[in-house]
Amino acid sequence: MNSHLAARDFAPVQISLYNPHQLFDDSYDITLLRINLLYGRNRGVSFLDIGTVNSDEDFAGFQGGIVNIVDDLALGIQLGAVNYMHDFFGIQAGLVNINYELFGIQLGVFNYHTTRACGLQLGIIGTMGKIGYLGGSRAVQISGIFNSVEYSDHYKTTSLYRDHEKFYFKGAQISIILNTSDVNFSGTQVGIVNIADRISGLQIGLVNIARRMSGVQIGLINIIREGALPFFPFFNASMSM
Repeated sequence: MNSHLAARDFAPVQISLYNPHQLFDDSYDITLLRINLLYGRNRGVSFLDIGTVNSDEDFAGFQGGIVNIVDDLALGIQLGAVNYMHDFFGIQAGLVNINYELFGIQLGVFNYHTTRACGLQLGIIGTMGKIGYLGGSRAVQISGIFNSVEYSDHYKTTSLYRDHEKFYFKGAQISIILNTSDVNFSGTQVGIVNIADRISGLQIGLVNIARRMSGVQIGLINIIREGALPFFPFFNASMSM
């Protein structure tokens, strides 16, 4: 048996009023069911986690609550008003969804990831993403008002800043009002206003703005600041990446 697992304590069921007022202390892994009346905290939970505030180091299964917090790795389905995960694989639905890394689907009023995302992000109001040292994102952002992707603040301080081959966003941004990107963007932006630093692909909107572009703009106002034709109405194109 793995020595790390052998040192851990396991229990099938946990009932918590407010940590530490629970059947088993927070060092235990719960393998079947945890019910948190107010606030529950455990090292790990598997299968089913239901309560007001659910907090774990690791989680796998279904988690439902007002607030869901997982410090490290989560796999499965999360349903709550506020969901915070470090690394998440699965489906996350809530008013506010926050991740370090996302691999799966986010459904929310507002979605945010701090390093990278691979999957689908649907936001009633908006979706924000940052690209960090782990590399690029491959995702589709669809939101009612805005989508945004940019380099993380930490990444901007490193020597890798703006290494366009490694740190990128590939996919699409679709919103009613605004899409912005200051990373190396490959794909499509569709909205009233689309703004990109570097883009390879397509912009469709009333106003399209890019610093450098390899692709096509379709809209009333089209600006490619470092293109052969910096401004042209209705249609513009460049291969200046």
